[in-house]
Amino acid sequence: SNKSAFDFDYIYVAPVRSSATYNAEGSSTSISSYSLRLIPKKGDTPKISSYWSYSGNVYFTYPSLKHQDGYQFKIYKANKKKAVKTLTNSTSCQLKKGQAYKVRTRSYALVNSTKKYGAWSSYKYFVPGVKSLRVTSRTQHSVKIKWAKVKGGKVKYDIYVSTSYNKGKKKALKNVKGTSARITKCGKKSLKRNSYYYFYVVPKVKAGKKYKASPIYSYVTTYTRY
Repeated sequence: SNKSAFDFDYIYVAPVRSSATYNAEGSSTSISSYSLRLIPKKGDTPKISSYWSYSGNVYFTYPSLKHQDGYQFKIYKANKKKAVKTLTNSTSCQLKKGQAYKVRTRSYALVNSTKKYGAWSSYKYFVPGVKSLRVTSRTQHSVKIKWAKVKGGKVKYDIYVSTSYNKGKKKALKNVKGTSARITKCGKKSLKRNSYYYFYVVPKVKAGKKYKASPIYSYVTTYTRY
């Protein structure tokens, strides 16, 4: 059911004693017109629907759950326990570029005008874009890019290359620990001179023993030298 409550016209309660061959039932007592409010289940890990790099606004997917009257997002720096932002019945906020974050969500039902929350979801780790991403040098068959270090936790970077915007991305380098990289190939092919390329930087934030790739990435474009 998508309803936030189960409604009953009557609930009957009666004592019963059972033996191997017989059930003895006493007289019953009834409660009429009773509504049982339901609390939402644990939320799914949040998803990011879009990001506007000029304004710094991050938009999260609406967490639709059964029995939900409202919802809440809490956003933290990736390496901190104290929330920096709390969103109630809102799916967007402005965040700092170049800062690693984590977000979780939960939903609530109203019980006698009081919010009763379900369990928190797992965290989603993300970085709202890297700062100062630029091309520092280029030759006939290579391009060097540089960016500012992401703050708020241990971060590695994967680098992708494509000849078309947001299409056909091919991984060029993975687990880069520094803040610069020289790229010489797009997939298995060497970069060609007088060709236009897109270079994508995807931060990966350390969460426990694993690194989680940010769903938000940054890109820069350039010709190879001719």
